[in-house]
Amino acid sequence: MTIPNTLFLISKHGILPSNERGVLESWMWNLSLREEKMSYISLHKSKNDRAHKGGKIIGLRDASNEEVAKHQALLVSLGKDEMHDVDGRKIIIFKLDPNWNKLWPKEANTHQMSYKGIGFIDV
Repeated sequence: MTIPNTLFLISKHGILPSNERGVLESWMWNLSLREEKMSYISLHKSKNDRAHKGGKIIGLRDASNEEVAKHQALLVSLGKDEMHDVDGRKIIIFKLDPNWNKLWPKEANTHQMSYKGIGFIDV
């Protein structure tokens, strides 16, 4: 049995470059302690598509109040409801792997309607 090492997320918006070349910051997420311990991130537009971005997680940070407000405004502009639970939102900092094209594994620990899951990828 393989131990999960990758956080899989449905993410269509909000990836930002950081100050360091090749390093990106994710959209803000509510993460469990187990999800925070993953080594890799794989960002997908749907569970059926190959990842459009991914790589090695190099850190997490708390989202600032300004970032939460900006995120709320973005959601409204996209015709979506604002987030109800804004406490403890994390931004994932990761080193982009330009060749990352992983599939969302069928055995990933996730709910059918969920936007995130954890699983194993051999990298």
